[in-house]
Amino acid sequence: GLRHFAPSNYYPSVPYYPLNEMRKDQFKVQQKHAVVVKGKLKQGPFRWNEIILDNTTGWYNKLDLSLQKTLPFQIGDYIFKSIPNDIATSPNAEHHGFTNTNAHINSLGSTYCSGTFDAHDTYRLKQNGYPRGTAIKWQQAFGLMLKKLQFSDGGGITINHPVRSKLDIKLIYEMLDYDERVLGIEIYNNSCQKRTKNPGNGWAIEMWDEILSTGRRCYGFAVPDHGPKQGRNYLLVPEFNEQECLKAYRDGRFYCALLGNGLKFDEISFSAGVLSVKINKQALIKVISNKGVVEENGNSLVYEIPLESGRPAVNYVRVEVEDNTGERIFSQPFMFNLR
Repeated sequence: GLRHFAPSNYYPSVPYYPLNEMRKDQFKVQQKHAVVVKGKLKQGPFRWNEIILDNTTGWYNKLDLSLQKTLPFQIGDYIFKSIPNDIATSPNAEHHGFTNTNAHINSLGSTYCSGTFDAHDTYRLKQNGYPRGTAIKWQQAFGLMLKKLQFSDGGGITINHPVRSKLDIKLIYEMLDYDERVLGIEIYNNSCQKRTKNPGNGWAIEMWDEILSTGRRCYGFAVPDHGPKQGRNYLLVPEFNEQECLKAYRDGRFYCALLGNGLKFDEISFSAGVLSVKINKQALIKVISNKGVVEENGNSLVYEIPLESGRPAVNYVRVEVEDNTGERIFSQPFMFNLR
C-alpha cells in the first residue's frame, strides 16, 4: 500500500537512491562522500579495501582471522529487484553521531551523505581515525543537508524520536528556528514505542503541543522505523510524482495515521474563523489547541476559533481522531499568532 517510498538508513547514512541501483556491500567497497578523518572533514572517495589492506598504513593484520577472510570486500547483487511501477522514491537517510547532540535527523529529499559502513567498529575504522556518524556539529550538518535538497520547494529535515533521544525542548526550538525547511518532529515512532528493551517512548504528542504553543510551526510525522509496522503519512497531492510528494511534506499537506486501516479525513477546512472537520465514519473527533481540547463523537465537527480583541486567542489548532479499532489520525496544525 505504500506509494511514496523514501527509505532511510545509516552505516553509512547514504540515500538508497536511485533504489534500483543499490547493491549489497557497495559501501564497503567504496564511499564517494566526505567523512571525518582524524577530526577533519575529508572528501572521498574512500576505497576501503585499499585503506585497510595498505601494507604501510593499513590494519588488516590486526583484524580477527574471521574478518580477514571477508576481505577484499566485493560488491554483491542488486538489493531491490521487484520495485513496483506505480511508486515514487526519494533520497533520504538518517544522520547521527553529531558532536554536540545525540539527535537522529532525517534529510527527506536530500542527497547528503555521512558516516561509514562500520557500525560497531568491527573493522576498526573508528580506532584508525574514521569516527561513527557525521562527527560534525548539527548546525554544519543541517546546512549540508539543505544544500543538497533535490528540489527548492520540497523536502526538508525531520527530528526523529525526540523522547527516545531525550532531546531538550530548547534544542528542538533551536533546530526549528535554524531554517523553515526544518519541518518538524516524529510524534510517533513505532519501534521506539514497542521495543521490549525500552518501551513507551515512541510518543511525542505532549512535546508537539508544547512546541506549537510557542507559535512555532512544527509538523508531526508518524513512522514505523525498522520495518513496515504502525505509523504512516498520507500525502495530499494534486498529481502523483516525486516532486509533488516532497512539496506536500514541505507545505504540511499530509496527515498521520497509526494503522492505515480505513479511517480518514474527508475534509479539514478553515474559513471566516471556523474550522470544519469531516471524516468518513463515526469516531471521536478532537480539536486541540493551547487553550484545551474540544471533542465530539460523530463524523463531523465545527469549531469556532476563540477571539480576544478581534484576534485569535489560540496559537494553533490541530485535529485528532480515534475510533474503536485503535486507529488514530492526526492533522497538521493550523497556526495563528506565528512566532
